[in-house]
Amino acid sequence: MSTRRERAKEPTARLNKQLEEMEYVRKQESIERSLYLWKSKFLTDLTKLVFAGVLIGGIFQPVSYPGLLYVGGTAFFAIFLLVGYRYYKRAIK
Repeated sequence: MSTRRERAKEPTARLNKQLEEMEYVRKQESIERSLYLWKSKFLTDLTKLVFAGVLIGGIFQPVSYPGLLYVGGTAFFAIFLLVGYRYYKRAIK
């Protein structure tokens, strides 16, 4: 048989367990957000490199297919920028 003290401790034990679960979920969300932010920063840096390397670099160096270079560079620029922005939006939610 349980005593009064043991019965009085049961709600506290349940509450502590719920608080531990909430803290675990909060930590997981924090890790997830930081991962999305890292991916966003990486893709933003990659976008800068594509812009500098392909678009600006193509102006100073003569290339055999400039149309393909500019269209491909602009496409990759747009894709990396969009995906990076989506990751950023997920990180700040």
